[in-house]
Amino acid sequence: MIDVLEDRADDPVQEEIRSAIWALSVDEQIDLATLVWLGRCDSIASDWRDIREAVADTHNDRTAAYLLGTPLLGDDL
Repeated sequence: MIDVLEDRADDPVQEEIRSAIWALSVDEQIDLATLVWLGRCDSIASDWRDIREAVADTHNDRTAAYLLGTPLLGDDL
């Protein structure tokens, strides 16, 4: 069971998450990243528009890599 905790380049869980994120539209990817930003700071739901605008300004084709590289992603979501 310890193998589950190891980081590997061919991790099927990461591949599944990457695939799910890549299948999202750009707007959906921006919304997902906005949720992460909202979850990791002291923001409130009424800050959604401002945060989403900042995320949209920095959006690129690396959303999956960005999110998977975010420490405590599950907690932030």
